[in-house]
Amino acid sequence: MSDNSAGQSITQEFSKFKTYVSDTISQQARDYESALAVIIPSDPTVDDMPRVRRETADFYQPIVDQVKNEFTDSLEKTQIAGIPVLTIVPKNYKKANDKKCIFYIHGGAYVLGDPESLLMLSAPVAYHSGIKVYSIDYRLAPEHPYPAAADDCFKVYTELLKLYKPVNLALYGDSAGGALTLVTALRASRKGLALPAAMVLSSPWADITKTGDSYYLLEGWDCLIHYEMNLRKAAEVYAGNNDGKNPDISPLYADYPAKFPPTLIITGTRDLLLSSCARLQRVMKRAGIEVHLDVWEGMWHDFIGFPFLPESQEAMKEIAVFMTARI
Repeated sequence: MSDNSAGQSITQEFSKFKTYVSDTISQQARDYESALAVIIPSDPTVDDMPRVRRETADFYQPIVDQVKNEFTDSLEKTQIAGIPVLTIVPKNYKKANDKKCIFYIHGGAYVLGDPESLLMLSAPVAYHSGIKVYSIDYRLAPEHPYPAAADDCFKVYTELLKLYKPVNLALYGDSAGGALTLVTALRASRKGLALPAAMVLSSPWADITKTGDSYYLLEGWDCLIHYEMNLRKAAEVYAGNNDGKNPDISPLYADYPAKFPPTLIITGTRDLLLSSCARLQRVMKRAGIEVHLDVWEGMWHDFIGFPFLPESQEAMKEIAVFMTARI
């Protein structure tokens, strides 16, 4: 597709999106919602992904630079279990927290993202909690479909258990990373490994199939994601020939043990995955798990990834409070 035809396609798709912006959210959020209201179609083919990843990283770079300057003391690339990991030490790191850590698993629909380009989702949590964060650079589809990402996350978690007591370890993930966070804990439970003391999920993509009320009622209202334009193909290339409702892919369908970490789920009234979050909360609650569903007025998918919005700042602080009260 030529640049010109791609632009025409984006313009045509823009006309499908609703433009009402609620006056019940901050002015900063209203400005962002208007600016982001063009969902760019993506085609996650092997040949096209380097360009898509580069353009996505470039889009977020100004936010990443600001976050790096305001929240981080040091960033160190290392490996755990042979898998690349970015160690994030916040500016206000507390020496008393040396024996504590947060394991962060980034989102990106299994096809996008890395620890540095999504620093705006990890560094503020490190800063507000005063705790070191390990951010995994797991393998991405379509080059590496399921179970590559899930395997990488589980390997790193297993190694972290050798370095930290589980009572001093929290898991945190957003979007696809939220699903991988659940899958990691579920695998640990099945294998008899210790579970983390707390878990936070921002807009978890816990069901990659188009199932649930908000996939239909909020189509065109979420300014960041759209199932048909940029989630369906990502789901297909990640799942491959596997059933999309496989609990190791869509953990909403898993059997949850009662002894599971206290969990905070964050979503918004415009999050395309709102129904998935609500359904997940009900599944976990029925299993006897302490689970909290935090729904933000007027907020879109993974809104905490825009950390200088008042709503995002408040949510990040609540995440830190939830974690530090438990590890």
